[in-house]
Amino acid sequence: MFELMPEQSGNIERAIEQAVEKMGFIKRPIARGRLSKTNVPYKRVSIEIGQSEVAVGFDGREPIRMPGNGQPIRWKREDGETFDVSARVEGDRLLQTYKAEDGQRVNTFFKAADGALHLQVEVSSPQLPQPLKYELVYRPAA
Repeated sequence: MFELMPEQSGNIERAIEQAVEKMGFIKRPIARGRLSKTNVPYKRVSIEIGQSEVAVGFDGREPIRMPGNGQPIRWKREDGETFDVSARVEGDRLLQTYKAEDGQRVNTFFKAADGALHLQVEVSSPQLPQPLKYELVYRPAA
């Protein structure tokens, strides 16, 4: 289990503004609202990597259990939106990908030398002029 270190994490609001700044004035607030709603920093993260399965949990919710070979599963978020979610290990990184009809989100997890867990997020969509990118840093929970 890992806990968010806000002082070492990126500013999501600023990253969202950068991602939508080149949009027209009509689409910009819609995109900003959707990105703000779905990119809330998780306070706690748990990761289990087994022989054939990867489980990733956020903020005490039921972990998402995925095959570790990148094979996607169908998963429904609390608000009812459905995604294809997959996980695969590449070297010292775990990549978790959420694919929806209107875009995708890739969470890249890796541990730093100091034991901190880094989560790099990239959200891309044909609706966005550029991807939303930010990084969150977590410390091992006591």
